[in-house]
Amino acid sequence: MGDIAFTIEKFVDLNKVVNLDIDKNVNVNVDNPDILATAEADAEAFGPFALAEVDAYTYVNFEPDGEPVRIENSGQVQVEGGASVFAGTPPGDPLTIVFEDADDVNALGVLAPLDGNPAPPADTPLPQPTLTIDDLNLIDSGATPIPVTDGILYEYENPELFEIDFGMRWIDRNLNAIIDGGETGNLSLSVPEGDIWEVLFNTDTGAVEIDIAESNAIFLFTPDPMNPSDIPSNNDPFEVSAAFDLVADSLGDLGGYEFQALADFPYDTVTGGGDGEAFAYAESTAGLDLL
Repeated sequence: MGDIAFTIEKFVDLNKVVNLDIDKNVNVNVDNPDILATAEADAEAFGPFALAEVDAYTYVNFEPDGEPVRIENSGQVQVEGGASVFAGTPPGDPLTIVFEDADDVNALGVLAPLDGNPAPPADTPLPQPTLTIDDLNLIDSGATPIPVTDGILYEYENPELFEIDFGMRWIDRNLNAIIDGGETGNLSLSVPEGDIWEVLFNTDTGAVEIDIAESNAIFLFTPDPMNPSDIPSNNDPFEVSAAFDLVADSLGDLGGYEFQALADFPYDTVTGGGDGEAFAYAESTAGLDLL
């Protein structure tokens, strides 16, 4: 047999250009409280002349459009306590309630922490470190008294501002149970001068009951400047109208009061629309040298 000799040569030259134009409409729901970008890469090489390499890169950016979105969250506060006895005051004469102590302070909604930090014991004399109440002075408004089943109903008005100061408190305005910037500060409630109050004089028992008939009460919240916020408007003082109702009564040697106030507290958030961009890039290389 003879010898067979052959030679094979092959040259491959690849020069390929790919242009991709992609148009997509994407609807995305992302439950993420902050900007997020993640990247993960893994490279493994086996053998003395092996190479494995992976590069990965991601980028996300979001710029909110315009002002933050404002959300209203409701909060309610209730206070009960003792007051000086004001029974025996002649109908039509000036009437003063001296608030002596607070038996209970409760709150709901964004005002939930008001009963903590810690709450003073029952019957703690006023003023307390976390609660002060001005005495309420009322004068006859001059309206004609109205006979009712339980006695005679008079209209009074407060000639000066009536204020309740709750001290430094935390208002969880975004309802996440975390103390965020702009959520701790001084909280107070005031009833402006000139508001009309109803005072019932019971001629049979001598009891006197005071209730509010017209309410223009205001909650004022002044955030602590030492607790700043990423959202500037959350760190600004704000006023909100409150539905305020106070009932105080006295009979003989007993006097007490209960009031509640309900309001919607604002919270500014950046969950609105805006412009954003997202980018992801990955590259991999693998090589093996057999020589």
